[in-house]
Amino acid sequence: LYKDPAMLRHTQEWVQTVLSRLVQEEAVQRDIQHLLSVAVSGMAADPSFQRTAAAFAQHVIQHQNVQDEALQLLLSAVHQILDDQAVLGHANTFVQSVLQDGGVRKETANALWGVVATFMSLGYVTPGP
Repeated sequence: LYKDPAMLRHTQEWVQTVLSRLVQEEAVQRDIQHLLSVAVSGMAADPSFQRTAAAFAQHVIQHQNVQDEALQLLLSAVHQILDDQAVLGHANTFVQSVLQDGGVRKETANALWGVVATFMSLGYVTPGP
């Protein structure tokens, strides 16, 4: 009976229904979140897992399609952020306050001159006429 295709389909539908109801309950969501948090924090502390995860990430990121998808994801996220008027308003306020700080302006000027001097010493930029 358990191998009957109709019985298997009904069983799958029942399991999907039960699981979909379970995952919508707040208590279950908290328990799943806690379980994942404990599992991930335990794995992240393991040096062997860290090495394996780093090797995996290096292997995956070498694929051009992964790089292309990551770029598209970042571009999409940036565009969504920049389209948000509240974000733009806060960014404008932040930049204005930073630019009014004399210490920040002085440090920025010094850093820019350092970059220009480095480019000139390396021959990338030559002084004008």
